[in-house]
Formats: sequence, structure tokens, C-alpha cells
Amino acid sequence: MAIKKKVPKRAFKKGHIPWNKKNFEKNKLIYCACGCGEKRWKYNKNMEERRFINGHQSRSMKLYGEDSRCNKCGNNRKWCKELCEKCYKKIWEKKNAKRLKEKRRLSYLENKEELSKKSKEKYKKDELLRKKISIRGKKYREKHREELKEKKKIYYYENHKSFLKKNEKHRKENKNQMREWRENNRKHIRDYTKERLKNDKAFNIKKKIRNSLAKAFRKYTKTGKTTTSSKYGINHNAIIKHLKPFPADLSSYHIDHIKPLASFNFINKDGSTNLEEVKKAFAPENHQWLRALDNMSKGKKIIKQSKLNL
Repeated sequence: MAIKKKVPKRAFKKGHIPWNKKNFEKNKLIYCACGCGEKRWKYNKNMEERRFINGHQSRSMKLYGEDSRCNKCGNNRKWCKELCEKCYKKIWEKKNAKRLKEKRRLSYLENKEELSKKSKEKYKKDELLRKKISIRGKKYREKHREELKEKKKIYYYENHKSFLKKNEKHRKENKNQMREWRENNRKHIRDYTKERLKNDKAFNIKKKIRNSLAKAFRKYTKTGKTTTSSKYGINHNAIIKHLKPFPADLSSYHIDHIKPLASFNFINKDGSTNLEEVKKAFAPENHQWLRALDNMSKGKKIIKQSKLNL
């Protein structure tokens, strides 16, 4: 008698399920078709393909028929948990907002260069996209005008020196172009300065101080040439703070120098400018508001006026 050999049972790996005794197929984890984000095995024990987790399957066709509608929007057909596909996905995205944000951030950092190139190419080619972005930007600026102004001011004060260097370079490189633009647009510059002098009091005061410095150098020096006020150590913002509160009608008041400019020696014997004397003359403490008639009749006298009935 021939002895029958015992055939060992086949050792199945994890994730494998038998298929008709001969064939085998790997059982994979797949996402639930309802969009909840949870995973399940593709096949059950009876090798039946399943798309939904138990309880997540759409029951709209079975219970409610083809005309069933979403409980939230009432437009689309029910898909899962008495909701349509769009409404269900919106709710799921709100619940998992942090997780989605992190995934998007990581994917952006991994493919940053490729995405930036694609976006630039798309922006250059597509005109409609450019118009949409410009309209969106205008709307955002109109809504958040005050917030953007404050941010720009803070950024300017933090990076003040870098801005000045860039402006100096631009002026040196484009000196002829700027001169031509001023000659061609004199009327525009004149109208702009008039409007700003009426509305912006700080700008009005700065311009008066600059004009007084230029007049002083023309009167009390031979050359009459001046440079920027920052090189002389003049701080316009400090002078404006000292002169606050401003009078209601600036036209009837003058910015007076308590100690007259004629009493200072702006030039040394060598012919160079005396920076210490310029600083003293245009120090914040040497400025005050004085009525126009009183200032014209003052001459070289020293008149201190601590408080004004503005």
C-alpha cells in the first residue's frame, strides 16, 4: 500500500486571502468611498468587494428612492449620513482643517521650486488669471487699508537705512530720467503739493523748516548751497512732536526760531559748515508757534511764548 504524503497547508501572508483555491490576490487597505477619510480592507472574508465601511454606505437609493434630497442643502441627492457628497466633504474638511493644512504645507515645501515655476508660467500666459488677481488685490486693499498702512510704517521704520540706500542708488542711476520727468510734469507736481499742504499738517511743517534752512544759508553764507537736512543732524519728526498741538489755521501762524538764525555762525573761518551751530539753530527746543504779525515785527529779539491760545 502506498502511503499518502501529508500536504502541508500553505502559509498565507498577512493581507492575503484565498481566491478560488488556485489564485491569490493581495488584499489592500482602501479609503471609504463616502469621503470620511477612514480605511478598510478591499475584500471581506467571502471575497466580496466592499467600498464602504459598515454604516457609511449610502442608503438613499434603498430607503428614499431616486428623488431623495440632502437634508442640508436640499438640492443634491443623499450620499452618506443623510447628506450629499458636497455637504459631507465640507463638514469633514472643517473637522480635519489642521491636518489638511499641515499636509498642504509639507507638500508645498517639498515641491516649492516646481510649483513656483508653474504658477509664474501660468500667470504669464493666462490673461484672465491676471485680471482676477488684480481685482482680488484691489478689494483686499480697500477692506484692509488702515491695517496695511500700519504694517508699512512699521516695516519702513525697521528697515529705514536700507530704503535710503536704495533710493540713493536709484537717484544716481536715473538722474537724467528723473529730471526729464519733473520738467514734463511740473503742473502735476504743483497740484499735488498744494493739496498735500492743505490736508497734511506734518508735511506742511517739514516743508517750512526746509525752506527756512535754505533761506538761512542763502542769507548768511557766500555760496548759499545746502545738502540734505539729515547730514546736518536735523530731525523733522522731533520738531513736529515739540510743536504739537498744531494751530487750527496754519496760515495765520509762523514757525519761529526763539533764538534768531542771524545770531548763529553757520560757516567756519576755513569756509566749511559749522555743524554744531546748525544743530543748535534747528533743534526742537528752538522752535515755537508765533502769530505772523508778531514774527514779522520781532526782528532779532528773543520772545519766548510757552502757551498759545490756538
